[in-house]
Amino acid sequence: MEWRGATYLEALSTAVFAGRLAVGGGAREVAEAARWAPASPHPAGGPDLLLDGLALLITEGYAAGTPVPQAGAAGLPQRTHL
Repeated sequence: MEWRGATYLEALSTAVFAGRLAVGGGAREVAEAARWAPASPHPAGGPDLLLDGLALLITEGYAAGTPVPQAGAAGLPQRTHL
């Protein structure tokens, strides 16, 4: 994957999964690093908005983090059948 945010998204999901057993950096530290990372030169897509929303949710709380991934999900194609 060329998208640098994939690394942050994977690190964040790993840190959340590890929870209190994480050594050397938990979800908050990873979320803060993701927020400080340079923005992608491409328009923000679903994965970018998911990463931004999760990072905001962990560092700033529910009210700040929830609208971002919801906006990204609104732009995704809708499945009409299972």
